[in-house]
Amino acid sequence: MSRNHPPRPDVASKSEAEAVATLEAELADFMAQQAACAAKIKELRSSENLSAGIVHAQEIFHLQQDKLRLQVEMDCRRNAINRIRLFGLPDQPRGTAS
Repeated sequence: MSRNHPPRPDVASKSEAEAVATLEAELADFMAQQAACAAKIKELRSSENLSAGIVHAQEIFHLQQDKLRLQVEMDCRRNAINRIRLFGLPDQPRGTAS
């Protein structure tokens, strides 16, 4: 499926720029959260001692799930940014900058 939209002007509207900035801030926050998850997973794995019965399997599993959720959130934000840059905001007419 290809979309036949007119090319977007190089100048984005103020509301588009604000929307992109908001999404980029959310993306940065999710990236920081994901890095924290990865660090905690690494810490838990290094502190495990099977012979002493110290395991963190459930915590690691939940952190991995959270890390994957954060990846999906990041992908959604990147897709939204790309969509705004290519097609503008849905409530604005195409090809016009305000």
